This record gives sequence, structure tokens and C-alpha cells, in this order.
Amino acid sequence: MPKKLKILEYPQKKLLIECKEVTEVTSNLHDLASDMMYTMGQVGGVGLAANQVGRSVRLIVMKVTDPYVMFNPKVLKMAAAEQTRKEGCLSFPDTLIEIPRAKWIKVQFRDINWEKRTLRFSGLEARCVLHEIDHLNGKTMLDVMPPLSIIHKREEKA
Repeated sequence: MPKKLKILEYPQKKLLIECKEVTEVTSNLHDLASDMMYTMGQVGGVGLAANQVGRSVRLIVMKVTDPYVMFNPKVLKMAAAEQTRKEGCLSFPDTLIEIPRAKWIKVQFRDINWEKRTLRFSGLEARCVLHEIDHLNGKTMLDVMPPLSIIHKREEKA
């Protein structure tokens, strides 16, 4: 049974460290991916990087439409065209920042079965993958937002 993990909040130092490549999917990493997916669902997120739960490995989970577990994700190609949207982060509760991101990306990664996959994502899925890869590289929204970005406080849910 998966368990809910504690999500680190900025300025925790583990969020600012580049994560290490994964060389194989061990049972511990399989469990970590399961716990991350569960945790993300429990808090209403669409993406989560391993360092957000205190583990410095290149692993992200995402569920915008379909669920994905990605080890060592790498962007192979991205659209030159960008769109700017409000972006949130589980490590920055109650904060939204307007950030430009590529409209689509092509990403290579290893899945939970260690199969190499290459997929194209667009819209919110592309934004989510790019955001989580930033985390794996030790970067937060504050590092990638353009100067004079607008920072919004998330509205209380009724």
C-alpha cells in the first residue's frame, strides 16, 4: 500500500541540489515512484519530482491525463514557440508565477519497467515535465521565471 510522503517546501536545500542519474529500477525506487504518485494525488498535484520528497534521484511522476513515471527524463527537442501561463508548485504552496514554457516537447526517459521511451507532450503536460525536470536540475520557479514576472497568491478554495 502506498504511503503519503512529506513534500519539502522552499527554501529547503534538497530542492536546490542536482539529482543523480538512476542506473536501474530497484524495489526501493519502484516503491518511491508509487508513493510519489499517491502523494501527488492526495494533495491535488499534477507532477512531483523526487527531490521534492527528499530523494536526490532523477525521477518524476506526472498525471495530467495519463499517469507517467519517468526515470532520467531528458528533453530531446522543444518548440521555439512559447506560451506564458500561471504555474504552481507543491513546494511553493499558495503561489502562482507566470512562466513562459515551450508549447510542446519531445522527451526521452525510462519507465517503471526500465523500458526506454520517447514521447511528445504539449500544453499542460509539456509544462509539467519541464517544471519537474527543472526540479531535478536543482532549479525552482524562482530560477526560471523571467525578470518582472507576476507572482500571484493562490485563491482560497471555497
